[in-house]
Amino acid sequence: MIIKKILIVPSNRLVQQTENHGKSLEFKSKYFINRLLKRNIAYDAELQWYGDIPDILGKNNVFMLGQIPNLFFSKSIPQYCPYPSCLGTSKPTFINFKQLNEAVKNVNAVLISSRSGERGKIAINEAKLNDIPVAILDFNDHESLYGLKDVENEIYRDFSFGKDFDFYFKKDLPIGYKKDTLIPLAPTPLRPSSYSFKKYNIDYDIFYSGTSHNGACQEDRIEGIELIKKNFANSLVIEHEKMKNFISTKKYWSYFTKSSIAFSPSGLSWDSFRHCEIGLTKTTVLFAPVPYIETVPPFLQDGVNAILYDTEIRENKCHIKNKNSFIEKIDYYLGNPSKLNQIASNWFEDVMNGHTVFSRSKYILESLENYFK
Repeated sequence: MIIKKILIVPSNRLVQQTENHGKSLEFKSKYFINRLLKRNIAYDAELQWYGDIPDILGKNNVFMLGQIPNLFFSKSIPQYCPYPSCLGTSKPTFINFKQLNEAVKNVNAVLISSRSGERGKIAINEAKLNDIPVAILDFNDHESLYGLKDVENEIYRDFSFGKDFDFYFKKDLPIGYKKDTLIPLAPTPLRPSSYSFKKYNIDYDIFYSGTSHNGACQEDRIEGIELIKKNFANSLVIEHEKMKNFISTKKYWSYFTKSSIAFSPSGLSWDSFRHCEIGLTKTTVLFAPVPYIETVPPFLQDGVNAILYDTEIRENKCHIKNKNSFIEKIDYYLGNPSKLNQIASNWFEDVMNGHTVFSRSKYILESLENYFK
């Protein structure tokens, strides 16, 4: 099957922003900081997985059920924008429920967000009635799967293979559960044009910025931060509980490029925006856990395009497996700057070649075409 036309049903969160706010959303820093503090973030990273499908197939061949805010189509990056790659998204053809039946009859596949609720169910029913393949896109963290004995029972959330979908894309896909109809989405892809990394002198050996309180992340993050603070005096660790130390996007970028290594531990799940963001610097090395979920190539390789530390699941939480090895790896690479430079360069090439919004959009289309051929 060649996909010439596709219907996308985005997250309720994306559509409801327009329904609730119309065109009143603005790029004002104070506005976005307030939304961040209220945990009511205007941005939504879901678009980073399929946002360039209209560029690939053409706007008139990509239908989206429901209107999403115009802010996602702007290429201007506000100074406190948490997810720059959400912006610059290609505009599709928006349709409403009255147009749904006719649109479904004219597409080759339907891509449904796992967070689309009743809207998604309605589109699934229409697709099934017209014998159109349905794929679910599930990019949300699913940390409850880690260490779970019966992963198969929960991996599809509330969806059923055959009844609701024919194909499933999942970001938080535990190692060993990939199959022909269930494939990964991680690591989080980025839009390189949304970033601007300037060259600076190296001021820090290691940099980390993020939350670290219990309940908001895996244990390897908490453990790693403590090891870095205790063992590496020339490190910059910014912990912002409740966003009280939230820094601007440009300052965040500058700290990356002023550091030899950037620590990118697990959040709620293995995946993190930092993993690929660090690659875009060209000069800073990614220091992250060995993937414990399935990923999309180019794959992370210890000592080749990243420095990776081992973890283990204990009581459904991810912990650093060997703390001495964690410290020794940092020491070794800080003492070998030429190796750091090569590793950083390799990850930059890999991110640009396989972990952009365009690459992941293409990956989704090609995966469906190959399975349904």
